[in-house]
Parts: sequence; structure tokens; C-alpha cells
Amino acid sequence: MNLDEEKSTIHSSYIGDSGYVILRKVEEDMRVVYLSKEQQRGFNFPYQIGSQGDSPSVALEFEHKVENNDIIVVGTDGLFDNVDEKQIIDTIKPLMKGTENILNTAHAADAIAQLAYKLSLDRTYFSPFARKAKEYNYRFRGGKSDDITVLVGQVKTAPETTN
Repeated sequence: MNLDEEKSTIHSSYIGDSGYVILRKVEEDMRVVYLSKEQQRGFNFPYQIGSQGDSPSVALEFEHKVENNDIIVVGTDGLFDNVDEKQIIDTIKPLMKGTENILNTAHAADAIAQLAYKLSLDRTYFSPFARKAKEYNYRFRGGKSDDITVLVGQVKTAPETTN
């Protein structure tokens, strides 16, 4: 992911089942600006880069316009298999501080990762992974134990100046 500060644009490139979500606070609510879609050959069979894997040329590339204080959450499949975008928002909203909507990104990443871990161990939870399994006619119940890595960033643009 790369931020072009002059154009307030983020360029992304990704492959497989890790992903990201861009969130924007609108008045007292928060909404999803973009949610990445996983690249899979079939259920639970993601594209992967490696000597026996896929070429980096199959990576998806995007450009997103961003605004000051937009929040970007990047995570491995252990995050997105266990936590959906609404749960991410519900975790982040209480952590926003002040009129400038400042977020302690390290604290937010930790809180989201802890939620993903907790839900990954819950055998009764109807996880995003379980919902996808059902779409593909597989029987799966509960969270999915997997690697969980979460990064959170907040876009900070320079204030506009008038001449």
C-alpha cells in the first residue's frame, strides 16, 4: 500500500486471502469506503505467491481516494475469517478521540486482533469463514484458528492553505 499525499490517493496491490478495509467517519457513524475481496481458486484455496504458487502478476491493484482521518485496517485471513467489517467498526468507534477523530492505531490493532483471536476459539460462533463455507455447501461451525496479523493506520493529510 502506498499513499500519494499530493493526490490523497492510496495505491494497493494484494493477492490471496489477506485483505484490507478503508473506513470513514461520517457525522457520528462510520462507514466502509472499501472492503477487499479475497482471491481464491475455490473455497479455502487462496492464490499464493511462491515457487510452486502464483505469479505476482495476478495481484489485484486498486487506487482509492482517501480523506483526512480515514482509517485503514490491513489483516491476514485470520482476521477476516473471524471478524467482519461491522465488528471492526464497533471495535474502532469507541477508540476515536476528540473532534479530530484521532485514533491510537496500535491500540486499535491490538483490540481488533484480540477480538479475532477470541472469536477464532468460539466453536458456536457463526464466523465469516463459516458463512462462506455454507455458501459453498461445506459444513463448518465456529471461528477459524489461523494466523492473525492486524495493522491499523489513519490517513493524515496536510491542512489546505489559502493564498
